[in-house]
Amino acid sequence: MKLVKTTLLSGITTLARLASGFISLKIVAVIIGPPGVALVGQLMNFITMAGTVASGATNGGVTSFTARYHDDEQQKYKVWHTAVWLSGCLSIVVGLATIIFRNYLSVEFLHSQAYSGVFVAFGCSLLFFVWNQLLLAILNGQGEIAKMTTINTLGSFISLAMSIMLVLHYKVYGALLAIAIVPNIIFFVSLFFVYRTKWFKWSAFFGKFDKKIIIGLSSFTLMTIIGATVTPLQQLLVRNLMIKDLSMNMAGNWQGLQKISDAYLMIVYIAFSTYFLPKFAALKTKAEIRKELFDCYKLIVPFVALSIIVIYFSRNMIIHILYSKAFGDMGQLFFWQLIGDFFKTIAWPMGLIFVSKGKAMVIGFNDILFNCLIVILSYYLIKILPIQATVLSFAITYFLWFSWLTILTRKYLNE
Repeated sequence: MKLVKTTLLSGITTLARLASGFISLKIVAVIIGPPGVALVGQLMNFITMAGTVASGATNGGVTSFTARYHDDEQQKYKVWHTAVWLSGCLSIVVGLATIIFRNYLSVEFLHSQAYSGVFVAFGCSLLFFVWNQLLLAILNGQGEIAKMTTINTLGSFISLAMSIMLVLHYKVYGALLAIAIVPNIIFFVSLFFVYRTKWFKWSAFFGKFDKKIIIGLSSFTLMTIIGATVTPLQQLLVRNLMIKDLSMNMAGNWQGLQKISDAYLMIVYIAFSTYFLPKFAALKTKAEIRKELFDCYKLIVPFVALSIIVIYFSRNMIIHILYSKAFGDMGQLFFWQLIGDFFKTIAWPMGLIFVSKGKAMVIGFNDILFNCLIVILSYYLIKILPIQATVLSFAITYFLWFSWLTILTRKYLNE
């Protein structure tokens, strides 16, 4: 029952986030066009990486230790004290660095000094962004899934309302400003809900820094940093390559396609991680894992293949609904993107086997390697097939990723 409830509540959050995200994106697309969408993608990637560094990449560890010490208040509070201190200090350092190097960052990421004020706004409010993520991690560890769902759903709609207001008034600058500051404002929504819990008290969050806790949390840091920085960095490099060798317009079309891809992959990934991660972790023998994986593929391969076929033949309608006529060139990119998404999706269950058995570094190392391959292939293919280069690189890379994971999984299951 708890699994069903968690899945249902996670689904509500996901749908709310997708709905608000696409409504906001539609407005942004109509008002500022593909070049504006490309800049939005650039800034989102920067914020993801900066936020990960500023948090110390320990939120997964905070959730895990909070759940582990659920009935041991003393130990649990040590974790929270340490996380608050660590994230607070790192947020101040990263925030100040962002403000000091605002002109450089604006040129490097947004190709103009005109947007340096966006980085100032982000740097000033970064602490709230990081502490909001920390509060959500604590709620998750406390088993307060309903409150998390409420906060995330409210946050999605607050973000939507403020994004629309800023975009209508300030166009591209408003869209970038919304991304920089709106998620940080949600901290006060989270604080309101945490404050109303039975277990809340200020002394639980502010206390002594514990070195032993830092060592424990650091075991979660490497994988989190890899997961939160490698893909955004790859997207930044590929998008910059497209802006330089093709056009800002084409980079915006590519970014719009990534948002569509991320949307349906998020739904699939949440379903996979919710079901398969605990399932594989609970299975004791290789034979049981092999059978579960085989049964899984009998179901998901036809489903994913059919979904991708439907999306491909509906691509013009999808572009019309979500974007505008200015994004017409996006239709050329769908075929190879969807091929890559197919192999990426059917590889996930094999990756979850290694994660569930404590071999996450296998996946982390491969994640770095294959993201590098996308950039390298894009760099060379853009000279041969300019329009298709980035999506073809994506398809080739994830076919190789799937093939490599198949070899690793067979070897692991036959040991």
